[in-house]
Amino acid sequence: MNKILIVDDNQENIDDIKNIIDVYFKEKDFNYHIDCLKNPTDFDHNHQYDIIFLDIDMPQQSGFDLAKSIPLNTFIVFVSHREDLAYLACEHHPFSFVRKHHLKDDMIKTLDRLYSKLNQTLSITYQNENICIPYHDILYIESIGHYIYIHTQTNIYKIRVRLSDLLTQLNNNFCLVHQSYIINFSYIISVQDLNILLTNNEIIPISQRRYKDFQSSYQQYKLRSI
Repeated sequence: MNKILIVDDNQENIDDIKNIIDVYFKEKDFNYHIDCLKNPTDFDHNHQYDIIFLDIDMPQQSGFDLAKSIPLNTFIVFVSHREDLAYLACEHHPFSFVRKHHLKDDMIKTLDRLYSKLNQTLSITYQNENICIPYHDILYIESIGHYIYIHTQTNIYKIRVRLSDLLTQLNNNFCLVHQSYIINFSYIISVQDLNILLTNNEIIPISQRRYKDFQSSYQQYKLRSI
């Protein structure tokens, strides 16, 4: 189940956004649930959402301020009539910026990209069953001895396969930072020296010989996210 939140102080805007999402995802037979908030100060920080459609100019709290507290692995889509704020919005690394004056066209383009992202999966055999793990759920992948541990937001999958074989299945949001670790750029909070701090407060080492490649790949990832 993909969890979606719409935050806007105007009920008419909420209804318009929700209707576009409903029509789009029902045609795709996509499994989702939508919550709506008119007051951003009511946002529940203990509730994890996959996608948040967020107004910017709200009287109770700026969408920019709320975005600062939203987990990095959440797809944030700013939806605003203030097109002059698009450049400032980039500082919060949104997935997209939707203009209210071009709501339907911008929303469809954004939903196309989101649907593609959310449908990318890693296929593995786990406990004699073939399963698919969404890319956006994977924090990092770890090799210990003869086993691979895939760390997701909710589970750890222990399988027997080569790390290099998994790497070939993944997209460029992932990077081999150490002979024993593949990380998902989406979950990085900070990088200090040869250590990566992830959103779950785990620290992943970067090997000296892979540091330059990591820096280059991470910079490209951040540029793609603007």
